[in-house]
Amino acid sequence: MRDAASVIGMRIADRYLITEKIASGGMATVYKGKDIRLKRDVSIKIMHDHLVDDPKFTEKFIAEAQLAAGISNANIVNVFDQGRENRIAYMVMEYVPGITLRKLLREKHVLTVKQTLEIITCVLEGLSSAHKSGLIHRDIKPENILIGNNGQIKLGDFGLSRLASNNTTTGTGLLGTIAYLSPELITRSEADTRSDVYAIGIMLFELLTGQQPFHGKQPMEVAHKHANLPMPKPSAVNPGVPSVIDDIVLWACSKNPEQRPSDASVLLNALKKINLENEYSTIDATEIIDFGASENKLKTPQKKMIIKLLVVIALPVVLVSSGFVSWYFIAGPGSTVEITDLAGLTPEEIKEQLEKKGLTVTISQKYDKSVPSGGIINLPSAGTAWERDKTLELDISLGPRVFDIKGLAGLPISEALSLLRDRDIKIYRQEEHFSGTVSSGLVISVKKKSGDDISHGGRVSENDELYILSSLGAIPNLIGMPEEDAKEALANAGLAVGAITQEYNDNYPKGRVIRQTPSGDPVTKGSAINFVVSKGPDLVIVPNLTGKTLHDAVDALTSLGFRVYLTTSIPLDARPAKIITTPSAGTAVKRGSRVTVTTPG
Repeated sequence: MRDAASVIGMRIADRYLITEKIASGGMATVYKGKDIRLKRDVSIKIMHDHLVDDPKFTEKFIAEAQLAAGISNANIVNVFDQGRENRIAYMVMEYVPGITLRKLLREKHVLTVKQTLEIITCVLEGLSSAHKSGLIHRDIKPENILIGNNGQIKLGDFGLSRLASNNTTTGTGLLGTIAYLSPELITRSEADTRSDVYAIGIMLFELLTGQQPFHGKQPMEVAHKHANLPMPKPSAVNPGVPSVIDDIVLWACSKNPEQRPSDASVLLNALKKINLENEYSTIDATEIIDFGASENKLKTPQKKMIIKLLVVIALPVVLVSSGFVSWYFIAGPGSTVEITDLAGLTPEEIKEQLEKKGLTVTISQKYDKSVPSGGIINLPSAGTAWERDKTLELDISLGPRVFDIKGLAGLPISEALSLLRDRDIKIYRQEEHFSGTVSSGLVISVKKKSGDDISHGGRVSENDELYILSSLGAIPNLIGMPEEDAKEALANAGLAVGAITQEYNDNYPKGRVIRQTPSGDPVTKGSAINFVVSKGPDLVIVPNLTGKTLHDAVDALTSLGFRVYLTTSIPLDARPAKIITTPSAGTAVKRGSRVTVTTPG
């Protein structure tokens, strides 16, 4: 797992500054951070190191962000951004200052019925929105319920979420917290929206009693009890819990998922209809509602419990028929309109069709990266139940935004990056090269992924991806520097010392750099620069030629690279008593120098 201390102070995506650790879970650690661009606090979830290289977990982590970002509800923690930088997979979320429901429960031990229903109602509001979006949470527990300092309650951490269009399995075993897992997750590892409902029921029990319904020394012992033992009533632990709340808990925690509320919205509607200030009716359901002649319809405890709930809901209907009419059109089945298949229709045709059903429809236009121009961005799917009093806003796509970008070449790189990011234009690669013509920190060139060069301006779509190259300035000129100074100059410029060779040179003193390679473009940071150091002039000692013939003397000097000039008239095969050289014997002179040879007399 990544050390939190190594993460604090890190900046991600050149935008999010990590300031402190909040909590750590099985897949990720959550940190508090600052969105530097928007100047707001955020939560940043970073996947654990050992999972980053697993494509399945990385895809799951990214999918979590994308799915959760599509839910818009005041009782769900908003997801703002997600991405991957180097070996860090991250998700940026709304920061909710406050405490978790777990911490509140530790402080209070037991909540009142009113407090419990207020909290659970808010959780169900958020969860209903997720279920309507086709998501299941799969990790409902007090640790994932946030209570803000402003009193707002939010459901967070869709870390185990999955699409709920089909039953889903864990694939690699149980995920989630054992204390809140439904029997079908324990026995078959299958989950749907009713698995979330079960977890809500367990949490209801815990808030009302201060303890979980099933205990054990080992997790599998707790799991066995969830799958096999009957669910206890909260009132068995806390006699102050009304019987109708007992019924709600037993309904939500039915062993058979078919006998539970089908999703969070069904349970939410039942809770909304409970009035804790009145006494609860114990009249037999058959006195109020005609369920038909068949006796066996009332045999199972779950059916009796559901009927009892219906009594609480239906009694005011019997007494005041006008109240039923109001309920039917405001909160009951008549309050919604089922959306038919609208695919292929024009916006005007959709508006006309829905207005005939009594809905209010507005049409507006907005830019969208993913929906082509003319397409409908938020078309409700067939079968959606739309509330009558809720305006249906159809957004027609204008396609991705297109910007006329001025020439970026020559601008400071920070200014160019800010200009592009303000327009949400993605930079898929950013590099720095040394340049002998462009000053350090300025843009050299900008190209689209397609290869189009827009360095000097052009049209850019927010779907385009750009490559931007900036200058590190000129490569240090090492010529004439002492060897150690040359090494230091390279290090200061972020370059490596390559091969160092030596050679004789008449123009540079010994130890000075004669030349360097490579010296031109492109050279990046960390590149190796080779250079040649002078050994100074190539000096040769003039030999002593006494005792040699003139011929041998000339050969000896020539073989050493000297140019020989004779100033004597004696024959070359003569062996004079003395041979005089200028410069004199023993003198060190440059190879190739002129040596004059004379004889006395």
